[in-house]
Amino acid sequence: MNEKKVALRIAILGWGSLIWDQRPEFDMHHKGWLRGGPVLMLEFSRISESRKSALTLVIDNTHGEPCETS
Repeated sequence: MNEKKVALRIAILGWGSLIWDQRPEFDMHHKGWLRGGPVLMLEFSRISESRKSALTLVIDNTHGEPCETS
């Protein structure tokens, strides 16, 4: 049998504080951000448990606004 190997590719999409906030425990797992990612429908739809109950942006196809990711 002739099996074709497929390389696994993983993408990390970032917006908001994922881009501008320095977090070595996260940043060590990716290279620099590339601009011009896909447009996602984002909205402040979640309350953060780790950021003093701040509202956070999440993918929200119902209430979100188009936002280009990196």
